Amino acid sequence: MVWYVKRYFECNVQVYSLKQGAWRDIDGQWLNSSGIRLHQFADQHYINGVIHWLAYGENDERLIVCFDVFHETFKALKLPCNDRHCSKLFQVREFLACYDYRPNASVSNIWVMKDYGVESSWTKIYSFESYGLSPSVLAFKDGVVLMVNYYFKRINELFWFDLQNIVIMKTRVEIPTCFIRVSSYAESLILMNKESVFNMNMFNTL
Repeated sequence: MVWYVKRYFECNVQVYSLKQGAWRDIDGQWLNSSGIRLHQFADQHYINGVIHWLAYGENDERLIVCFDVFHETFKALKLPCNDRHCSKLFQVREFLACYDYRPNASVSNIWVMKDYGVESSWTKIYSFESYGLSPSVLAFKDGVVLMVNYYFKRINELFWFDLQNIVIMKTRVEIPTCFIRVSSYAESLILMNKESVFNMNMFNTL
């Protein structure tokens, strides 16, 4: 696991070792010198042994920050476009995917990185009329994506987007308007039962 602490635009990066039951520092100099800032509400996505977050570069362009869990190194990847309103990351099967969303545009795009780590391999697989569909997305193993429509209505509507058959289906689920985030999880038998998993003094630095 990676713990990312932000203070005055500087980073401390720590990895928690389940074997040792403790946090340890790793080199975060790349983050401090790059001028990159993680998106405030960025979800993480673990693909090919790498954790991915949406972030902002020095000129506020959107990009992806990657942390290689095995080598404990950071790097950046470009998005298919660097518009500030562009993109929500998710995973489609084994591919890193991107939902290209612009609030004032009628068309949204879904991209996949077909050759992982190769920025030129971003491929637009579908464009569709967005109807206000927000960048709250959650993908499933069978290529189905859950999306939310809440910008233009008082009631949030959930949609299924079947990437294999290119079909958008509205569900019967309606949720009162509020801020929505969707997340996935995987069950695990690993127990974090050490006494000092978190050092509360660290939170005083935030």
